[in-house]
Amino acid sequence: MEDLSDWVAVKANIFTKEEDTDHLRFICAWSDEASKVAITLHEGSRKASDQNNKNRVCLLSMSEIYHMHKQFCLIDTSLARDFPKEIKPNYTPSRKKYEYISTCIEHYLSCAVQKVGKKLVVASMFNEEDPLSCYEENWNEFKIKSLEDLVDKAYKELEEVLQLRGRAESLLQLTTIYALEDQVFKNISDYLGELYNFHLHPFLELREMSHSRVKQAKDKLGEEIGPNIRQQAQKDFEDWSEQSLIATEAIQQLYLEFYRKTYNLMLGGRDRMLEDKKRFGKAAFGLHGMPRLLKLEVQVCQEDLKLHNAIKAIKAYQRDKIKSQLTFLSYDYGAVQEVERIEEEISNAQLNVFDADLDVIEAEERLYKSQVALL
Repeated sequence: MEDLSDWVAVKANIFTKEEDTDHLRFICAWSDEASKVAITLHEGSRKASDQNNKNRVCLLSMSEIYHMHKQFCLIDTSLARDFPKEIKPNYTPSRKKYEYISTCIEHYLSCAVQKVGKKLVVASMFNEEDPLSCYEENWNEFKIKSLEDLVDKAYKELEEVLQLRGRAESLLQLTTIYALEDQVFKNISDYLGELYNFHLHPFLELREMSHSRVKQAKDKLGEEIGPNIRQQAQKDFEDWSEQSLIATEAIQQLYLEFYRKTYNLMLGGRDRMLEDKKRFGKAAFGLHGMPRLLKLEVQVCQEDLKLHNAIKAIKAYQRDKIKSQLTFLSYDYGAVQEVERIEEEISNAQLNVFDADLDVIEAEERLYKSQVALL
């Protein structure tokens, strides 16, 4: 038997077509800034109430799309008929062809899903571990794992500092440990910031592009144009408005997670200082611990305010998401009742926004009081 040391084992049935369990849609647009195609993958229905919606974003160069196509053709040669003839590795579309090329790529990706399977297409687009490259390093996953490791390491350092706190027998010993704890707080906050910024980046780009495309579609709808162009402009307006909401939701959820973690981090430090105050008495603590407690109180209130603002933004998004249902209504018999139902949901969602406003105001008041106490 020949030497098999250079062979790679692959999974069985890797090209078996998956069942069509999701409504898969691709939305493409050329990005001048990146000189790449921004591709949004939307899995699920267009209804705002659909809880199974999944959305992912990537930026691919023409060269990446071209070579991805060549790989797909090894599986199904008929895809050559579906691939846009204009696209070559170094191709850059003219401004007039932005929309045409985007539409062609959307069509091609839909055909590719039908012919080589959703799993392989999605894995290739997002550089995931796929059946053909299960041993290749995924850069995005590697970066995320590295940042997560830094966060975990910083939290372990915090545990070590807390063990030192537990063994401290005097406030004088604790003052040295306080400095270590403050440095660990900074490390955790910095690493969390890097991790969440990495997660945020593609959604921030999508939101910026969506706002630009919505404005373009709105401007076109304000012009005197033919019915076909108006219909396309209306479709672009609806699609990119939806993409804007998708990006906004992802961004807000990431901010919420981040501020919740930083708030809990500062809150834990503040609570431990209150325990030290009880343990060593007001007089001794007033000399060595009170300045740090007051600073931590301000930091807790700052993070609390950020957290409540993030919650308020999500409440406002949920209201706007319900409003967007009106866009997809077909005005036929029974539509009046549906409009009334949606309007009632909008009213309830607006009340939640008002409640969140009050929470923000209360958080601001607590912050101002803590800042005054520090003076």
